[in-house]
Amino acid sequence: MAAVGLLVHHVHTDAARLAREAAAWLLARDHEVRLPEIDAVVAGLPELACDPDAFTKGLDLAVSLGGDGTMLRTVDLVAEGDVPVLGVNLGHLGYLTEVEPAQLEDALTRFFAGEHRIEHRMRMAVEVSSAAVDPGARPALNEAVLSRTPSGQIARVLVTVDGEPFTTYAADGLIVATPTGSTAYTWSAGGPLVDPSHEALLLTPVAAHMLFDRSLVLPPTA
Repeated sequence: MAAVGLLVHHVHTDAARLAREAAAWLLARDHEVRLPEIDAVVAGLPELACDPDAFTKGLDLAVSLGGDGTMLRTVDLVAEGDVPVLGVNLGHLGYLTEVEPAQLEDALTRFFAGEHRIEHRMRMAVEVSSAAVDPGARPALNEAVLSRTPSGQIARVLVTVDGEPFTTYAADGLIVATPTGSTAYTWSAGGPLVDPSHEALLLTPVAAHMLFDRSLVLPPTA
C-alpha cells in the first residue's frame, strides 16, 4: 500500500473530476489518498482532507492535477520531504507536466510497478530582506524576479556575483532562473533554453535600457 497525495487546480472543473476518479481508483487498490484541506473541498472529497503538517509524512507520491502553476505549488509543498511528483497536464503549455489525463491510471500502475524514472531538478533558495515581508529563505523551482512597481520608473539594480560588483542594470526588472525556469519568464525575456539536467543560474534583465542586455549563465554555486 502506498500513500498518494492529490493536488488540484482550484478553478479547473476537470481537475476536480479527475481527482475524484483517481482517488476512487487508488482506494479500490488499497492505497491511502490524501489531499490538502482546500484541495479536498475543491475536489468534493472532504473525507480525504489532511492536516498540512501531516500531509507529506510517509507520502510516497504527489500527483499534480492542473497546469504548471499547480505543479509549482505541489513541488513547494512536498520537495522538503523528498517526495516524487507526477504532473498531469490540464493547462495550456504544460512544460512541467509529463502525463495527459487519459494516461493517469497507466502512469500510476507503472509507478507502483517500479517502471518509472525520477528526474532531479535544481531549486534555489531566495533570501528576502525587507521590512514589508517576513524574513527568511524561500524555495523556488523556476525563478526569482526583482521588478519595478507598475507605476514606477526604470529600476536600477546593482548586481554582485560572489560578493564582487558586476554591473548596475537599468531595466524593468531582473530574473534569476534555474534550468527548469529557463522555459518560463526568462525565455520570454530573451534568455537561453537550458536542459533541466544541468545545474546553473541564469541572470536575465527584463527590457534593459542599456547596451548590455544579454543573459548570463552562472555556476550553481555563484
